[in-house]
Amino acid sequence: MTIHQPDDMALRKYLPQVSLSVHAHIISSTSRTTLTQTFTNPSSGKAITELRYAFPLYDGVSVVGFVCTINGDRVIRGVVQEREQASQTYNAAVARGETAGLFEQLPAASDVFTTTIGNVPAGAEIKVDITYLGELKHDAEADGTRFTIPTTIAPRYGSYPGEMLETNVAGSKDGIDIVVDVEMPRGSNIKSVQSPSHPIAVTVGNTSTGAASGAAMSLEKASATLSLRTIELDQDFVLHVVATDFGNPIALLEAHPTIPNQRALMATLVPKFNLPSSRPEIVFLCDRSGSMDDGYKIPNMKTALHVFLKSLPVGVKFNICSFGSNHELLFPKGSESYSASSLDKATKYVDGFGANFGGTEIYRPLEDIFKKRWVDMELEVFLLTDGEIWDQESLIKMINNYNENQGAIRVFTLGIGSDVSHALIEGVARAGNGFSQTVVFEGGVGGYPSGEN
Repeated sequence: MTIHQPDDMALRKYLPQVSLSVHAHIISSTSRTTLTQTFTNPSSGKAITELRYAFPLYDGVSVVGFVCTINGDRVIRGVVQEREQASQTYNAAVARGETAGLFEQLPAASDVFTTTIGNVPAGAEIKVDITYLGELKHDAEADGTRFTIPTTIAPRYGSYPGEMLETNVAGSKDGIDIVVDVEMPRGSNIKSVQSPSHPIAVTVGNTSTGAASGAAMSLEKASATLSLRTIELDQDFVLHVVATDFGNPIALLEAHPTIPNQRALMATLVPKFNLPSSRPEIVFLCDRSGSMDDGYKIPNMKTALHVFLKSLPVGVKFNICSFGSNHELLFPKGSESYSASSLDKATKYVDGFGANFGGTEIYRPLEDIFKKRWVDMELEVFLLTDGEIWDQESLIKMINNYNENQGAIRVFTLGIGSDVSHALIEGVARAGNGFSQTVVFEGGVGGYPSGEN
């Protein structure tokens, strides 16, 4: 968290973070998470006019609660307003000398949020509670669900779309606590709860809240706790949950807590049907920017590409496009038919990959692929990237426009790395009528692969 000086962006001071805790409750394939961050104003005689900090949330979540507590008694509860109206309400409260808070999503990067608090008294302790709901992704590697808590905003290519530069929050002096409670539908027993990213302690048979209240034991319940009180998390916290009969259709019904006769229903249906056969043009769009140069991203992308190339059917049209600050095509005149000769060229081309293309410009190479497509067949693009760019909105809008005007275009994404932007890879896949996959490897300790879609 930083003290923000509106008149001079270079003058910023950092507030010490006292504690950070996360409590998540997973019910089947949905989650409710409360993130609690506590900071202090170390000055004993000077109030802070305004402070601000940025942090990531998983793409697609819905924020349902924002509460800011000052010194344990002054409570600010958030209400939803249009962006401009919310800013006006906040500024008016600050001008009156009141302590006020503003929580907003960055327009150009949907996975980054900012919290702004004005008029913080001297010596005050500030506790911020943010509650959000999300739908969990299926994890192909674990054959279960994948729960993720983003912990870093990786350096991204392009201009930061907010009013202050991106910064990492200083570590908490009391460490970090993460508790995840899991409940499966009746008859679906939990087989395993594991974290490929961090060491955890797991209890099967009850949740943390259920154990405290003396609830009955059940194999449909479990609880996971981060077992190390680390100073800070250097990568996303990931949890895999595997349960029996998880692929069965389920429905969740919830009554509104205050409005009579109001209920919400969520149904999960797992499709089981054969896809029609097709022979589309396939183009692999590969990130070779400088951000891919961290020891494992390029090698892992090369491994994935070799698997993809050997899986293509004979005769299909294909191409490979490398991009960074500029881009190049393996076959500049257009995609070629898959054969022993073209496979040999592609294999040698991929073997020579390096992170030597500069910045991360995805827009222009993807648009070039769309323009040079074979018009008499469907087009499928596979984007392999760490997704570290700020301007996500323009890219997604361009994909939507081409799909509306040309059709028969699908874009699939493979996010590479522990700090991949889920908003980018999932947003691009959603706009391109495809799906996203994430491959995460932890550097330095053997690594762990994980697939998510």
